[in-house]
Amino acid sequence: MKRILLVLMLVLTGFCAQAQNKLLAPKIDSITLDYRSSGYALDSVDVVYGANENLRPSGFNLPEFGLNELLHQRDALGANLAGFNYLQRQASTPILISPLPYIGFQYSFGGSLTQNLDVQYSQALSPKTLLNIHYNKKSSDGFLRSSKYAVNDVNAVLIHRNKHYSTKLDAKYSAYTWSENGGMSEDSLLQDYIISFTPVNKSSAESTVKKADISWENYLNLSGDNMIKTGFYQVTRYEVINRLFTDNAPTQLTDTFYIDSNRTRDQYQTASIKNGAGYFFSSKYFEINASVNHRYWSNQNLNRYFDTTEIFLASELYAGFEKFNLHNTFYFNLVGATGEIKNYTRLQMALPLFDLNAKLDINNLYPTPYQRQHYANNFQWKLTSLSPQQIITLGGDLKLKGKLNTGVGVDATTVNNGLYFINNTWRQDTLNTVSAVRINAFVDYNLGKLHLSHNLAFNLNSANFNFQPKVISSNRIAYKTPIFKAAKLKMNLGLDLQYLSEYNSMLYLPEMSLYSPLTGAQSTGNYVLVHAFAAIDLDPFRLFFRAENVSSLWNDARIRVDEEYPIMPLFVRLGVSWDFFN
Repeated sequence: MKRILLVLMLVLTGFCAQAQNKLLAPKIDSITLDYRSSGYALDSVDVVYGANENLRPSGFNLPEFGLNELLHQRDALGANLAGFNYLQRQASTPILISPLPYIGFQYSFGGSLTQNLDVQYSQALSPKTLLNIHYNKKSSDGFLRSSKYAVNDVNAVLIHRNKHYSTKLDAKYSAYTWSENGGMSEDSLLQDYIISFTPVNKSSAESTVKKADISWENYLNLSGDNMIKTGFYQVTRYEVINRLFTDNAPTQLTDTFYIDSNRTRDQYQTASIKNGAGYFFSSKYFEINASVNHRYWSNQNLNRYFDTTEIFLASELYAGFEKFNLHNTFYFNLVGATGEIKNYTRLQMALPLFDLNAKLDINNLYPTPYQRQHYANNFQWKLTSLSPQQIITLGGDLKLKGKLNTGVGVDATTVNNGLYFINNTWRQDTLNTVSAVRINAFVDYNLGKLHLSHNLAFNLNSANFNFQPKVISSNRIAYKTPIFKAAKLKMNLGLDLQYLSEYNSMLYLPEMSLYSPLTGAQSTGNYVLVHAFAAIDLDPFRLFFRAENVSSLWNDARIRVDEEYPIMPLFVRLGVSWDFFN
């Protein structure tokens, strides 16, 4: 298996991929005066600026064991209904390039003091220097008891380019705090009382996560040619993540204690520093770089330490023409995690009858430091041998051209030798090979002033992994019209109708903020959700309203989205966006 993966990597890498920074390539403005926050049209702002709330906790460590790929939901309406809640790994902020200073402001608020603030600032400090700053804050008192959360992300990027030297400084910082209630202890009050009366398993538990990620890239161009640039580059990157879990009443929900039965304070921190150097070549249609890198990481867990030194190869390539783009990134570990591989390929093609997007992701990954060994009050483990898991994802979508916007998409993920937290430890001998295939078809069309969107998805999973609905139907009906003859004031209102078929629930472990696949799990799903929305556009000002889970007025309040977590009640949100160009 390892040899096959290595051959595939070398073939793909030798062919083509994307140099994602592209600092030395000619740039054009990515936004103009008609750009609106996040780049979305009026008919999508209620979803983009205020994603659906649900009662699932964070799932912070979910990406560490392949479930994020397996549970990936590609919902055309943006509602990740069978996925997880507000805390995912922070994505890189898109870099906005504008000749004028730009501020994009979005704010929404709703019940239980729920707020969502998003601000992005972009300015060309000089013809050769660009600054981008992005800040996002989400907070709420929660809807179940003891479910308060606060999430803060900030990202600053500074880019300077000239003929012979270019540099990029990218800094991210995140601070997250959320209460860990462990879900409902019983649901008898849900039918007759508001959800905040329902008792929960934990009343005084809390998780705090802090993350920092700082990278600095430098490029030295040795070419005097304006069209072709070549030379050497260097990159330094520092990353740190710290998690703290506290519980003043640890006897709730568990009876296993390794340290203290009166109070829990679990903590770990993983930090790494990377330095790399290599060669790059850049032209109008083709870019490539390749580097040798050294990384040192250290893990501290309740004053226990272990560390590792790694040496790895990395490369990025790009080939692009007017109607064709092929991107690839490649990583291969030589020392420290020998044989570990990551290769991500993206293809975009604009053909006469349709547009095609395709991807191929290949991973051969060893356990993370957190998975290798961990000491806590209620859970302890140490893996005696380290074996990599193989995760392969193949997918894409095809969109037909014409007045009717329609197309199909496929995503297939296979996890071999997967690492899952089962029976209080990380195991690779329980689920064996897991496969998940998602096939979806979508169509958007207009009937006069009515705009209709339909997305039908089928999830075909292996028998050992039935944790997502087999059928998801998402439909949006919107009425769009100008309010006055001048058409400067526009309105959009309508309904979202969504159906989820049955799926098996997962077990959430608040002490570690992770999900565990259950054998003999309860079946849930098989319900319809209805949301109402409205939006008004008075350029460049937008106001939106969204009533989520209107269907809770008639749905059974005891429906579970996962083990011990009920369906979200009615939630009303108001929001505004405003774009400023100086």
